[in-house]
Amino acid sequence: MKKFLIASVIMFLLFMPQFSSGLGHRGEAYLLFIPDANEQYHNGMKVFVAGVEQNLTVPRYSENVTVVMYYANFTEKNYKSYYKWSYRNGMFYDDLYGKYINLSSCAASKDKLSFHIWISSDAEGSNKSGGEIWVLLVLSGSDRKIEDNVYVEIATVDFAASTPVFHFSISPSTEGTNIKPEEGDYFRTINHGNLPLRIFAYNSEMISLNISNMSRVLLPDSQEYHRIYLNSLPWSPQIIEVKEHIRAVPLHLMSTKNVYFKTALSAVVKVIIKVVRPGFDIIDIGNAKLQYEPSKVAKFDEVLPLTLYLSGNGTAYLNITPKDLLIKGVYYDGVWHNSTRSSTVSIKFKLRGGDEKEIRVVVRCYKEKVNAVLKYTLSSGNKSSSARTTISVGKAPIVPTIGNEGEGINEVGVAISAAFLIVMAVFVIYNRLKISEREGREKDKNKKKYGGAKGRKKRNRK
Repeated sequence: MKKFLIASVIMFLLFMPQFSSGLGHRGEAYLLFIPDANEQYHNGMKVFVAGVEQNLTVPRYSENVTVVMYYANFTEKNYKSYYKWSYRNGMFYDDLYGKYINLSSCAASKDKLSFHIWISSDAEGSNKSGGEIWVLLVLSGSDRKIEDNVYVEIATVDFAASTPVFHFSISPSTEGTNIKPEEGDYFRTINHGNLPLRIFAYNSEMISLNISNMSRVLLPDSQEYHRIYLNSLPWSPQIIEVKEHIRAVPLHLMSTKNVYFKTALSAVVKVIIKVVRPGFDIIDIGNAKLQYEPSKVAKFDEVLPLTLYLSGNGTAYLNITPKDLLIKGVYYDGVWHNSTRSSTVSIKFKLRGGDEKEIRVVVRCYKEKVNAVLKYTLSSGNKSSSARTTISVGKAPIVPTIGNEGEGINEVGVAISAAFLIVMAVFVIYNRLKISEREGREKDKNKKKYGGAKGRKKRNRK
């Protein structure tokens, strides 16, 4: 009986690893990762993503190496719970099913073996967000070299990209490469899933954009920064809007079944290219384009010239409306139209072959300390758009003038002059009174001293 118990214990110890459900890593080091990616871990266990090719690299113990992988709580050996691969006499095999191995990628070196294997996307753990624990065994002949728990989880694709708007401004007929945007610096792509993603960019407008760090592999749980540059052609004045599509492709995915796609695999980055003269902005309504100066600074009562450039094809209408300004004259079609007005000027143009027409508008800034506006409304066919030049007008100078044509009187100067005159008048009157008082005292004194005999007699009687 005692011998029977000892034998039973020995048998149990020999076969216990086959049914292990959480013994942890024992044996030599090995690598387990998706090609083009790094090893992933879950609670200290290496991750095996179901339905995705994995690179299992182990020491080359002998010419007869076997890899077994099974669900820790399996009750039946099938493609959902049990797998076996081997290397024998210089060849790699899927011993059970014949298809869960990539023979073209498997490799043997002097001291290592790389098995490129996968398990079904229906395997235990592949349909659970929490995953399942499996056991990995590596044997050389009948000797167990590696025993470890691995975490089998569902394949998750989670791609994101920041989508700023990039603004470029270039002069007409300019050709150049790697032009930086005026607004926007970079955008990011982010991989929150557990599969490596290859990212690339394209647009349907056939505009040549150079985007850094494209056609690279974006590793799981990582991000990449991308800068964007323009290769310009000698374009005519216009606004070009480009939708740059950023797309991600999951790598080494052997089956799309049971793959959790959290997000779409594409995003759009918007690029706006303004082909316009330096210092100008532009309205583009398709058949007609108008370049204008967006802002100016002027002195009070200054007569200010503004220049516009109109180009396109077909009939176009331009309305020019002043606010806190007087239009003194408009030049177009080679002729000056001089007429001072504060109302809208409407002009009809015939545009051919993209020819450019120069328009000059002269305005008088007759109001001080205002942001005066010259508004432009361009229309052609059933499209129209508006823009404006804002003119910051300064303060009127203080000049004391008198006149009958509405000029004002310098009130401060008048007040100072009046006060001065009043002071002078008071001073003169005061001096006059002082002199009169002094002369009166002298007369009285003389009368007393030189009053005559009659006066002396009266004094003697007393």
